[in-house]
Amino acid sequence: MEFDPYRSLAWIVRAHHGYLKDTAPFAEFRWANFFRERILLSHDVLIGKHGVESTLYEVDENGRVELTGDGMELVEEAVCLSSIPESRGLPGFRNALR
Repeated sequence: MEFDPYRSLAWIVRAHHGYLKDTAPFAEFRWANFFRERILLSHDVLIGKHGVESTLYEVDENGRVELTGDGMELVEEAVCLSSIPESRGLPGFRNALR
């Protein structure tokens, strides 16, 4: 399977409670496509020159994962997008819980 930075973003958004884990088939792919239509990642990330992982987060000397400044902004934007009415039909949509 080919690398998809938007699928990585979808995973990180779920980890930050943007949507709930769902057993629906291909849930992360559906969220990735939703974000792909609404968020523009840097060209270097899209072509694989820089991984979305190194752009969004870094691992400290104790092995803890922390979002970078750019990563925090991107994840906050995606978490906000995950609660708009257009995302209502996606697996794990959680706006009703907010």
